[in-house]
Amino acid sequence: MSSPLHLPPLDGSLTVLPGFLDFHAEYNPDRPWAVYPWSGDVGSISFSELAKATHRLAHFLRPDASIQSRDIAVVLVNCDTVLYATVLMGIARAGMVPFPVSHRNSPEAITHLLRKSSCYRVLTQTSLKHLLSNAETAFSAEGLTLQIDELPELSKVYPKFAVGNGIAHDAKEALYPALPRPGNDELAMFIHSSGSTGFPKPIPLTQKIITQWVKNPMFVDGRRYRASWGSMALPTFHSMGILTQLMAPLIAGEPVGLYEPKSPAPPVVPSPQNLLDALRITGCNAVMTVPSFVEIWAESEETVKFLASLSMVVSIFLIHMLLLSARLIAAKFFGGGPLSAENGNKLVAAGVRLVSGYGATEAGPVAHPFDGFDADPSNPDAKTPEDWAWSRMPPLTSPRWVPQGDGTYELQFLTNENHQPSVENLPDAKGYATSDFIILSFSQYESSVGRKDDVIVLGSADLPIAGEKVVPIPQERYIASHPLIADVVMFGRGKSQVGILIDPVPEHAVSPGNKEEASKFIDEIWAYIEQANTEAPTFARIFKEMVVLTDPAKPLPRATKGNIVRNPALKLYAEEIEQLYETRESDLDLKTISCPEAWTPEGVESWLLDLTASVNHGASLQATLDIFEQGFDSLHATFLRNHIVNALRASEIPDIKTAAKLVDQNIVYANPTIQRLAAAVTSIVSTKAAGSHTAYQARLIEDFVVKYTANLPFVPQQAEVPKQNIIVFLTGSTGSVGSYLLASLLSDPRVAMVYAFNRPSKSSTNRQSASFEDRGLDSGLLNGIKYVPVTGDLSDDNFGLSKEVLEQIASSVTHVVHNGWRVDFNHALVSFESLIAGTRKLVDFCLSVGRPIRMLFTSSVGVANSWPGDRGLVPESPLSNPEFASDSGYSASKYVVEQILGKARVQGFEATSIRVGQVCGTDVSGAWNVTDWVPILVKSALTMGSVPDLNEPATWIPVDAVAGSFVDLMFSPRKLPVLVNLVHPRPVTWQQLVDAIGEELHVPISVLPMAEWLEKLEILAEDADPEVMDKVPAIKLLGFFRVTFSAQSSRPAFDTAKLQEFSDTMNTISPIGKQHAAMWIKTIFTPCGHVRSGGKTAVPGTNWRKWKVVFSNLFDTEMALATMSGMRVKDVEPPWHLSLTPSPLLDPCLPDDPILPMYIRNTDTGKPLQVADAQTLFIRFRTAGPLVSVHVNVDVGYESPACVLQFWDEEHAKYAKKSGAGIHPAFQEMHFTLQTYDPWNLYCCNLGSSIRSDTLRQEFAKFGSIIDTRVVRSGFPDAFGFISFKTREEAANAKRNLNWKTLDGRAISIRYHEPKSQAKIRPHPGARSSIMLFTTGEPSGHVPEFKSNGRPNSTFRPRPSTEELEKMKEKARARLQRSIAEGIEKKAKQMKEEALRQEEEKAKEVEQAEEAANEAEENLIQAKSAFEEATRLLNAAQARLTEAEQAAQQSTVDWERAIGELRLATENRRTAECEESQATQRREEAERKEREAGNDKSTSQDQAAYADQREEPEKEQDRTRAEEHDHQEEETEEEEARRHAAELEESRRKLEELRRQEETDKQEREAKRREAELAESRRRMAELEEEDRQRQREKKEAAEAAKRAKEERERLARQEEERKAREKREQKEREEDAARARLRAYYDAATREKHRCRTRDEALWRRTMPWNASKSVSRFKLVCKEFDEIKFSATQPLTFASVPWPTLHSPHEVTESDIEWQAVERFFQHLERVVDDSEYRTLVEKTHRRFHPDKWRSRGLLNTILDDITRKGIEDAGNIVAQALTPIWEKSRGK
Repeated sequence: MSSPLHLPPLDGSLTVLPGFLDFHAEYNPDRPWAVYPWSGDVGSISFSELAKATHRLAHFLRPDASIQSRDIAVVLVNCDTVLYATVLMGIARAGMVPFPVSHRNSPEAITHLLRKSSCYRVLTQTSLKHLLSNAETAFSAEGLTLQIDELPELSKVYPKFAVGNGIAHDAKEALYPALPRPGNDELAMFIHSSGSTGFPKPIPLTQKIITQWVKNPMFVDGRRYRASWGSMALPTFHSMGILTQLMAPLIAGEPVGLYEPKSPAPPVVPSPQNLLDALRITGCNAVMTVPSFVEIWAESEETVKFLASLSMVVSIFLIHMLLLSARLIAAKFFGGGPLSAENGNKLVAAGVRLVSGYGATEAGPVAHPFDGFDADPSNPDAKTPEDWAWSRMPPLTSPRWVPQGDGTYELQFLTNENHQPSVENLPDAKGYATSDFIILSFSQYESSVGRKDDVIVLGSADLPIAGEKVVPIPQERYIASHPLIADVVMFGRGKSQVGILIDPVPEHAVSPGNKEEASKFIDEIWAYIEQANTEAPTFARIFKEMVVLTDPAKPLPRATKGNIVRNPALKLYAEEIEQLYETRESDLDLKTISCPEAWTPEGVESWLLDLTASVNHGASLQATLDIFEQGFDSLHATFLRNHIVNALRASEIPDIKTAAKLVDQNIVYANPTIQRLAAAVTSIVSTKAAGSHTAYQARLIEDFVVKYTANLPFVPQQAEVPKQNIIVFLTGSTGSVGSYLLASLLSDPRVAMVYAFNRPSKSSTNRQSASFEDRGLDSGLLNGIKYVPVTGDLSDDNFGLSKEVLEQIASSVTHVVHNGWRVDFNHALVSFESLIAGTRKLVDFCLSVGRPIRMLFTSSVGVANSWPGDRGLVPESPLSNPEFASDSGYSASKYVVEQILGKARVQGFEATSIRVGQVCGTDVSGAWNVTDWVPILVKSALTMGSVPDLNEPATWIPVDAVAGSFVDLMFSPRKLPVLVNLVHPRPVTWQQLVDAIGEELHVPISVLPMAEWLEKLEILAEDADPEVMDKVPAIKLLGFFRVTFSAQSSRPAFDTAKLQEFSDTMNTISPIGKQHAAMWIKTIFTPCGHVRSGGKTAVPGTNWRKWKVVFSNLFDTEMALATMSGMRVKDVEPPWHLSLTPSPLLDPCLPDDPILPMYIRNTDTGKPLQVADAQTLFIRFRTAGPLVSVHVNVDVGYESPACVLQFWDEEHAKYAKKSGAGIHPAFQEMHFTLQTYDPWNLYCCNLGSSIRSDTLRQEFAKFGSIIDTRVVRSGFPDAFGFISFKTREEAANAKRNLNWKTLDGRAISIRYHEPKSQAKIRPHPGARSSIMLFTTGEPSGHVPEFKSNGRPNSTFRPRPSTEELEKMKEKARARLQRSIAEGIEKKAKQMKEEALRQEEEKAKEVEQAEEAANEAEENLIQAKSAFEEATRLLNAAQARLTEAEQAAQQSTVDWERAIGELRLATENRRTAECEESQATQRREEAERKEREAGNDKSTSQDQAAYADQREEPEKEQDRTRAEEHDHQEEETEEEEARRHAAELEESRRKLEELRRQEETDKQEREAKRREAELAESRRRMAELEEEDRQRQREKKEAAEAAKRAKEERERLARQEEERKAREKREQKEREEDAARARLRAYYDAATREKHRCRTRDEALWRRTMPWNASKSVSRFKLVCKEFDEIKFSATQPLTFASVPWPTLHSPHEVTESDIEWQAVERFFQHLERVVDDSEYRTLVEKTHRRFHPDKWRSRGLLNTILDDITRKGIEDAGNIVAQALTPIWEKSRGK
């Protein structure tokens, strides 16, 4: 028996978090904290596991336990409650303060909460980190850091949830150190208010408040009544979620019921149904839910009975707490919205204990749900079940009732020692004012009637999360700010959504009933309403349909201050408001409801996507993702459901209109993706419209699929195709495909044996032999040892075979080909049930042999007969919609088998369905199954003379190719796909086949519209006798033709990519050869018209082939000539190209030479256009005149390709240019022109000044024969040139290779020459030995007149004989010669004259260009001469300047010399004057001496006389000589002076002349210098301009190079991504293969282990012998020893039989369900009686250790089990034994 429950004290001696948890971990470790649905059963988490998980989280959150600061940690997540609640407790254990925050808050609101709570750490998920971007930016700006941690995975917190793991490895985990107990006033937790009036506010909860909360009657009485709360629907961030999910189980010790953990996937979205299911599974006895859920539950009697079995159903009215999460809203907690009295009373009358509670975030859990449970019935004041709508405040609170004067009271809570509100806002006392209006009744019971702050409380059965509170004032004020609006009042209390009553200003008042005027007014103000919606919570959004305009005759009541009085206003317009809500639920306004274009899954899905986008700001949702994950909430869900209902009601189809009643209230929540919702709606429609045969057949097919796919075994197989000794089990070998397949297998050396399985007949061997002979097959193969005929029926037991034969097949077969089926298009699906059942048996047989088998099934393309054409090709995969195959029972039966094999493939069986199309005879024998519809159709055509127009290509495959494809798939070394489409990958048209058949039959066969042909066939079928039936066998298939071909315009096309990937036969089918040439020609020319006949001949001496093709008219012939010449033949290697020439019949009709081609160019952008196919362009432009050629995707020298046209006549080309956009619809929106270009002539620019004609010719001659080369402006930087090639191919090759290549240092640009005139092309050689096109028409002129709106109608005539054809040719020639010779000559003359004129113009242009070039050269020579003369003059001037400078220097020297001489003469004159002065002095001295001598004359007269006589002559001579000398000196000095003066004057004159000459020379030099500088500036400017052009070119080249590099990088990146994706796929496939291999090896090893255990048990304890308790003990001891010794591993995994289970059951009968607590106790009770105490204690001790989970983990026992179900079963059984042994072990230790 279980240990007693110990409960923690509520006196405050323990902290609630984590104190209460640690208490339970110590005293109640194995009791569950939470229970939840798990794999169809109940899963649980014990208090011990919870405690360990919180320790792990504490280590994760704060590894350093020494940090004891009470940091706040915000939890911003959207995860399972199991993980959410554990995280909150883990934060508390780490000594931090948890703060759960709704993830539906805005980023700004979250920033506000972080600031107000001083929180700097957030625990969140990657998907929600965008909500923190605002906070990160704000904190960073303030220098703060916000720490953001990722939420740990559930498997990290609870290792038991890890994939492939057993019980958590927690034995060695360290516990988080205990922290000091916080004080009463310290924070324990934060929660936040709703934010309905602004940003949400953080509400602090202290340790004291939490301790007070746990004493609330809700928890105290919960202990007493052992309440196990079903809290699945409550969000954990909500205060009520914290109370019921954390506190309630910790206080009462009873588990809380939660949803199944889905992490890392999003949590379960609650709904009324899944909440009810979870309650039933978990066994909770009390539930808190929203009124809307209760409203829905009240409609089901079965649900009401279940609710009556619970202790209570509580509806809580929460104040100030807004549920912000749309996903959580959908089924979390309801607050506010009242439950209808009708349903409440109904439930109470049925015995449901219904309670209405009350609570407030700021005041705590003040509800008293258990009030009146044990009340005395005699007490008149006691609460009874009928008082469910009333509540009473618990005695711990101090409520204060403030009367409002209208019979209501405002509730206020005063603070006391037992109740401390989290917020105190009273002005006169400590306490909290709730702003709730309350009605008081007896014994102070109360009921909420309103909000003081006008909060609108939503609530409706349509809204799964009623109770959302809308504060209308912000929205009302914003909307009322519009100039056209006077006032606004919001309404919606108790409804599913809000609306607004708008009072327009008087001048814009709207008349009542004027919908058009009202709609315009609402559109005018709608922008304001939308803006108000963006600021409001999602549930408070206003839709356009929810706007009511006031009536000017009913003015809104106003107070004395002028403001609207809300309640009287709403009362005044109560009728209009109620009518609005009724309209929302009715079809009164269905004309405005949009409906799907078709009630199909695709149509409804598209409609729903548009509908959701309209309420999601235009953003489309993902159809496959949960709409609630994409931001939708309960209001959107209501919106969708209402529109679905109204759209159904708006339908004109009665069945669809009445289907609206079948739409469930919970349809959106039950189908939370657009795709699933669309499927649910179409299912309702199809269910109601059961009269539809298609819908009925589809449901019948689905029933068959469900029936025959049930209980498919899971037997993983790794297909390993043997290379030799293949043994095949083939069914249906006597039919056409079966015979060829059997022949192919018997002749294949890789096949050792073929079991040919057929249904019984008189002689299956003779039947097989006859089939071979009829088809020209080698019947000798049937005599070999490989062929083993087997007769039976797959639907019989053992296939109708003997046991020996069946065992022989089972032991040897390696491949199964299921080809046998009844071909009957007139029977319903039920007629094929035996074949379907036989196929399922065949699948079970293959899965039971224990060996890999590859199975191929012959399906039919009929499974896709109803495939919509707009969905493209039918894929090579099983189809999901059975309606595609609902046209016949045959197709439906094949569809069912495809689904069976598809699901068997999932179970590990390699099965492939092959959808075979129409099978035809081979090209050798032509043998065809006469029961196929085509031979029947052909045989009937002999009598009817017509066949129906099938309007589809023929994808028939020769039967030998079908057999070859089967063999290719059988022997493929790779894993086959689940399905392939076996149709011809290269089809031909139906018309071509009909023509060929008619030609072979020599009978004209007309093609009638299907309806006309069916009517003709039905007339024949009315009274058809056997003779008519034999001649017209199509009557037998009338139903098949009616259903298969009349249902749609054309049958679907099939994808064959996988088929061609795995089948070489399909890759090589229909090669170009002798047998397929005619069909190929007809197929390839089909775009140009109807080919009447054709043939092929060889050209002697060449490998050419000449084909003759005859068209029905001249137009089609022209089109073929113009559009197909040069075209490459598809799917032919090496490639073939067509070269077409007209027949001699057309030669006179055509001019000698056409004009140059033209391409279509956009005149706006200048870029070429590529807009249509060649045939379409021919039809459009042919109206302008005959065309030489029309080609698309042509390179005309620009980046993008173009469409190119070539006319014969210039006038026609001019007309085409002028015709404008009317030519083709593709040109309607653009301006275009036809630009002539010459594909033989290239235009080159950017050649530079150094390139000459010979250089250009030499460079381009590498690529072909050059006719002419010309360079214009040679020698100049802007030179350009023209190069003319012999062929256009050579020109294209040169352009492709040389464009933008560097030539002499410059990158040249090349494109085709684009002449201004429409010049004739010059004659060029071309091969004439090619396809010749003939026409059977009789042309009446060389330019046939065709209508401008398209092709002419063609008439078909029988093919003429050779003689008639020759006569026709002669007549045609004669007629042509008579009727158009004159026109041809005139036209030829005009064309020749025009050609001559153009040639002359061209010659003139060339001549002018040459003259210009010559003139340029002469100018260049003159410029050179002038330059040389200027240089010579400059040199001469420089020489003269040098001479002048030298003369000036010489003059200066002479001047200086003259000055020196002058100075010397002056000195000499001064010397002479000095000497003259001295002579005068001497004379005076002599006179003085003479006077003195006179005075002495008397004394010496004698002597003197004598002396005088002797000296007188000497003196006279001396005087004479002195005078002469003086005179000469004077004359010399004067002469010298005159001479020097003359020289000086001459020097001055010369110097002045030199100065004047120098000034003149200087002016001349200055002028020349200025001229030289100007010339130099001009030269430099030219160089700079050239450099700038070079830089521009280099920049352009760099940009283009960068572009090419970018494209190359992108290409390489794409290749790399593709490579990585491919490697990833291959790696995944390898991993899957390895996993399957491991699983297969495990199953083999487990089988061996089970066999060993069975052998052991059978040997020691036979099954036939009776079993007793003594044998159980002896077996237990033996198996224990064996269990302890064996080292279980992958080669010997643990099985159920390997474990020594302590039970008294027989080993031959015991199962996992027998391992129960009581069974273990009974075993050890018996063991205690039969062994002594010592042995008993030893066995108990060893068994306790043996089954301890830690022991199993250390031995890795569970890791050896790869099957999840087996491992879970053994693990659960082991845990039961371990838990049951714990008290037995403790008891034995006490002995």
